[in-house]
Amino acid sequence: MYATSDEYLDLVATNGCAIMFEKAFPSGKLKREMISLATNDGRHLTLTTPHGFSSCPFEMPRKIFDHCLAEKFIEQDGPEYPDGRILSRLTQAGRSRVDFLTFPVAWRPGSDQLVHRLFRAWLA
Repeated sequence: MYATSDEYLDLVATNGCAIMFEKAFPSGKLKREMISLATNDGRHLTLTTPHGFSSCPFEMPRKIFDHCLAEKFIEQDGPEYPDGRILSRLTQAGRSRVDFLTFPVAWRPGSDQLVHRLFRAWLA
């Protein structure tokens, strides 16, 4: 089961974090773009489940990032950094989308079960 864009938006809103797009992130000898959740100062956000699993960086699929941009749920926050990083934050439309979501009680924003579900998708 994969996480949806709504669940990523909820995770960003709940943690008060940003989405970081890194151009040409080095991966061995290859270079690739990387999209991950980041703290407000641009460091990778570490997510940890109640069972002790953790991930840093916690990547966001490009398809979900593009969907959030197209729907104007996120927007670039300031100019691109010299090292190729671009931070994006929730727009008012993105915050409204998160407020609109009605998760069942077990999936409320901030719920450990939501983070656990994202990790299950990530580990699959």
